[in-house]
Amino acid sequence: MKRKIILEIFIIMLFTLSIYSQEYLYYPAQFVDSTHGIIDTLDKIQRYNIITGTVDNVPTTYQYRGRETYITSDPSQTFLLVSSIDYHKLIYFFYDTHDTSNYFVFPPDYGGIDELLYYPQGNKIFLFTNDYSSINVMDLSTRQIVDTLNFNNVVFSSELSYPYRNSFFSKDSSKIYFFSRDKVTQPYQVSTYSIADNEIIQKRNLSAMGYPNSDGYYLTFGRNGKGIICSFPNYNNPIKDFYFRVYDLDADTGSTFIHVNQPAEACFSGNGEYLIIMNMDISSSRVVYYTGSGGIYKTGTGKLIKSITVPPGGSIYNFDNYPSDIYYVLNLETHPEIYNLTKLNLNSLSVGISFPYSSGISITVKGKLFTSVSKVYFNNVQKETTYLSDSTLSFQLNPGDLSNFGDYPVWVDNYGSNSDTLILSVVNTLPQTITPLVDCVRNNGGNSYTAFFGYENNNSAPVFIPVGAENQFTKSPEDRGQPAIFLPGRNSNVFSIDFDGRNIVWYLNGIKVTASKNSPSCP
Repeated sequence: MKRKIILEIFIIMLFTLSIYSQEYLYYPAQFVDSTHGIIDTLDKIQRYNIITGTVDNVPTTYQYRGRETYITSDPSQTFLLVSSIDYHKLIYFFYDTHDTSNYFVFPPDYGGIDELLYYPQGNKIFLFTNDYSSINVMDLSTRQIVDTLNFNNVVFSSELSYPYRNSFFSKDSSKIYFFSRDKVTQPYQVSTYSIADNEIIQKRNLSAMGYPNSDGYYLTFGRNGKGIICSFPNYNNPIKDFYFRVYDLDADTGSTFIHVNQPAEACFSGNGEYLIIMNMDISSSRVVYYTGSGGIYKTGTGKLIKSITVPPGGSIYNFDNYPSDIYYVLNLETHPEIYNLTKLNLNSLSVGISFPYSSGISITVKGKLFTSVSKVYFNNVQKETTYLSDSTLSFQLNPGDLSNFGDYPVWVDNYGSNSDTLILSVVNTLPQTITPLVDCVRNNGGNSYTAFFGYENNNSAPVFIPVGAENQFTKSPEDRGQPAIFLPGRNSNVFSIDFDGRNIVWYLNGIKVTASKNSPSCP
């Protein structure tokens, strides 16, 4: 797909493969330099900390001339490559993000550097250069190029998707997959580069992996052997049907196709469980921009999980493990607006208030965007967690976890992304009352009756009162099937008891109610 992408600001793609990665958004900011009586417009690299909301310069030892400063980061966000025009000469600066004073000037002898991948197993950097027509391997210990592979790849930057990232490692990091084609007249494909052999060992047509009979295909935003395949119509085709899927190139299997009927771009979170699709448009001045609308889809089913509505004109910033979130960012240089598109929603707990309890208990969490690797933390300790669906988890509390009074935080972790926090309170006295109720008694004939019980919980959260001293029937057996978890509000006909018409008394948190054959009859 040939489409000119004109951006008012550069695009920085921040991926991370490690839980110890940075939490920064890097960007060039302009300022006016008036030292030595010379007034000049320069660029400096700044970074915005998405955790603290603070900004600092990186580094302060060098300034970049002109308005053509660009930043590229490797997927682990361990290294930044800054390219700048300095006195009409192209210069690359290579930064270690963990120590920004550790940088060196990279000679531009290999043509334009399009993308870089950090390979920690060999302490190497793989550099895609000359419009993805060659790979150069740099040994970081010596800062020298040790291998070069040239090939006839004719993918141009105007054909690459936005976000700008089209090469990634296999899951075992032995191979690199990248978007390619051999000639302009030939179909798009994914090439497989062997790190050990320093050669391309396989080429696969994207049309076989994409939506049938589409006009074009591209591969983008990949990691751990998985990438997104977009199938799209010809630019002049009035029918704008775009199809997206997450494709596992290691296993050669793809997810369900997800369809949108307008231009769009996609990226995925976690291990590809969710696909985030943002709609795009083209302004009268040919600027491609996000409209601010989109959605999050379950890749296994294609089901829309969450609609997205944000202001138009922003940029997407992608992280992997820490945090495993996708950010939509506007006005980064002036008044940053940061929207976390994939933050885990934690809506409710099956127990929000509890009396002291010495035994173990299973509690359900309701929310959104859960995955099979989601883990619940109770009082900052990871608990045994069971994935039930993308909106439901259960976790197991051990004997003694609810023994002591206090407020205990509950939150969910998913690939390093943390949800909002809810509180489970263990109390001696409830904030509000819970009243047991007899809804009605049915006469079955022959001195047989059925009593229907309910309750009214005036607390705003579900309350756990275990069967025992504060939740019992006063004549044996004390446990007659009454609930231990009480939902907020009026709850009718929660359970029933067959009896002979003589008084049965339910005692609940200091309040008792009696059912007998003389209670109001059921309609």
